[in-house]
Amino acid sequence: MVAVSVVLIFCVISFAECYWKPTPLTNWTWQIMGTLDTSKNVVMYDIDLWDTPNNTITALKNAGKKVIYYFRNGESWLDIRRLDILGPIMAARLDLAKAKRCDGVEPDNVDVYTQINGGGFRVTYQDQIIYNTWLAREAHARDLSVGLKNDLDQVPDLVSHFDWAINEQCFVYNECDTLQPFIRANKAVFNCEYATHRNCLKAVQSKMSSIQATLALDGKNMKMCNAQGQLVPF
Repeated sequence: MVAVSVVLIFCVISFAECYWKPTPLTNWTWQIMGTLDTSKNVVMYDIDLWDTPNNTITALKNAGKKVIYYFRNGESWLDIRRLDILGPIMAARLDLAKAKRCDGVEPDNVDVYTQINGGGFRVTYQDQIIYNTWLAREAHARDLSVGLKNDLDQVPDLVSHFDWAINEQCFVYNECDTLQPFIRANKAVFNCEYATHRNCLKAVQSKMSSIQATLALDGKNMKMCNAQGQLVPF
């Protein structure tokens, strides 16, 4: 408690950025369905914002884990250009994440502009940049770390605004190189492969924190790429 207080005082006095900034190869788990498995020997837990009980969060925090909250953020039927409408809704979700003592957030669906019909709206590349940078700024205003979910085409424009990246199946789609700007900036890249993972050695050599999971993301049958580039259960 003393150490935490010292950090908080330092942040207030120096106006330092006190949100979590994971570095490459930080290990992690991702579970947004089912009863949370709190036994995994990892640094970061990426979990559901709504359904995780407060006592579970307390147990994770007491164990020294970093807790990231996943929340749906801009489905294709939402017009992300309307920050006057969406802003207060998303701000409330960030406030909830802060109130529940999480270390950061994983906003989902931050690439609406790539949808064929733009969700029924004419959402442009620049509209998405404006919205995503707003999200990052609002998270940081609450001392929350924030990750860029997929949205690979915009990595060059957004890497300076986000603290880490989270990606689904870049090895399957041969897209992993597009995430290297995060690695070069000493920011973690958390990768999840749903198909059988045959690229662990390449993931480790690329300094990516890579796991294999089922589409259910229920914490079962998970494997990670260890430091030797081997796929092992965890």
